[in-house]
Amino acid sequence: MSSTTGRACPICGKTESLKHCASCKRVSYCSREHQRQHWKVHRAECTHRPKQSSDKSSPSAIDNNMVVVVEIKSGQGDGLANPMVKHLFDSLIEAKSYIQERLGYARLEDMKEFTEMPFLTEFMKFSSASLYVDPRCNAFPPLVGELIRQRLQPLLQAQIFSLYEEVNSRYYCYGPEGASDMNAMVIFFGCNIDDGLTRFLNARGDAFFIGATAEHQPVTSNILYGAAHFLRDAMTCYSDDEMTEEKRNETFAMWSSQYSRGAWQPASGNGGVDLYDTNPFHRVVGWPIVDHRSGKNFQ
Repeated sequence: MSSTTGRACPICGKTESLKHCASCKRVSYCSREHQRQHWKVHRAECTHRPKQSSDKSSPSAIDNNMVVVVEIKSGQGDGLANPMVKHLFDSLIEAKSYIQERLGYARLEDMKEFTEMPFLTEFMKFSSASLYVDPRCNAFPPLVGELIRQRLQPLLQAQIFSLYEEVNSRYYCYGPEGASDMNAMVIFFGCNIDDGLTRFLNARGDAFFIGATAEHQPVTSNILYGAAHFLRDAMTCYSDDEMTEEKRNETFAMWSSQYSRGAWQPASGNGGVDLYDTNPFHRVVGWPIVDHRSGKNFQ
């Protein structure tokens, strides 16, 4: 047979009275019979796939340059139920400018970016993780002398992560009236591996997260929901007096291996949420999507 492209029939080589393939216009045939005979060869490269070929113009097409920002709402209990909003932007600078405006920073260069989230980067293998919080109600350690901080932080965190009934309202980040501006999910994300203490102990207000998975896919609300469960399960290991540090690290390494294969699931279940879904256009009930991209409006 001849080449699958060109101005000659690929079956007989005839060059006169040819008709193009109606789908791709790249291959010519002398008869319908020869086109039918050649279809098995030509099908793989024929461009008659209008829905696939036009996907890039679709508002829901995943653009490699698109930036996904996950807004983590505050005041929601144990850190597993925080409402989240996915924001889609054309570029990182546009995403950061939006966060700057929402958080009330006067200048973009003044906006603080927190990247030390050891469980997310060490065990869940996020290739990048950036957190932005309200500067008016967040001032993370060290705020005082290091020695004082070391003595006070375990006591303060015990109040948040205690399972005793009398401090349950603080653990669940609720105030006396059942409402609080504390952000339990962000508090979890700041936990250290060596002692389980969080560097985001007083995280308050709505927060914004930009990150990428180990496969350099965007971190979505699904991924952060899984991360919150990962941290919640991990914290139970620190409260187990019989679990040694070596055993604890072995457990975390095992979970990390499972997570890298898409096999890890939280002890309490996933609530019907795909914890590994990185497609920002997939909807989850209660987690809206806001498309800020120019000329596009994902619905």
